Amino acid sequence: MSRMRTGIVVCAAAAFAAACGGGGGDGGSTESTLQGQVTVPVVGVQARRAAEQARLPMVPGEVVVWLEQPGVAPDLTAQGLELLRSDRGPIAVYRVREAMGLPSTQDAVRLEQSAEYATARAALTVEDAAGIRDAEPNFVYRHTGMGTAVAGGGGTVPNDPFLGFQWHYDQLNLRQAWGITHGSTNVVVAVIDTASRPRTRTSIPRASYRAST
Repeated sequence: MSRMRTGIVVCAAAAFAAACGGGGGDGGSTESTLQGQVTVPVVGVQARRAAEQARLPMVPGEVVVWLEQPGVAPDLTAQGLELLRSDRGPIAVYRVREAMGLPSTQDAVRLEQSAEYATARAALTVEDAAGIRDAEPNFVYRHTGMGTAVAGGGGTVPNDPFLGFQWHYDQLNLRQAWGITHGSTNVVVAVIDTASRPRTRTSIPRASYRAST
């Protein structure tokens, strides 16, 4: 999205009469209009978005990038980001140099001085860069533990704002499973999915989608 705002400049003053094409040789009042475009950085909007994102749980110093071309991670060193990990998929993770060594919001520092804020600002800086579809801090989604009753038994709902798009969770009865256990850090789960390619006469590209662990 654009980071710049375009406005109309209008000058209506006798001092600019000559530049605006007005007369005024008789000493009378002259008013003319000059229209053009001026580009002004929308700094406040970006700062506000960075502040909102910095308040969310994240891995400080890490930015997740969704690539235009899977496996092709652009060089973002000029923007202060170093490639941390990537593979042939549509996602790459970058490290934000500015955030390294900065205190966390959990250390009771001002938001603008935190590693989270530097991370969010870096993500906004590169989200429109060439070769990038989207970029955001490496947010952490945790189970809230605040349960709501579901059909077939008790369950709980995580704080993922995109939960409503996960249609397969109900098919797997995950809400009921969350009512029994929230998992363990001692268990490592890996999902290996290459998507599907139906056998048709036309070539259908493999789907690109976001994955969470």
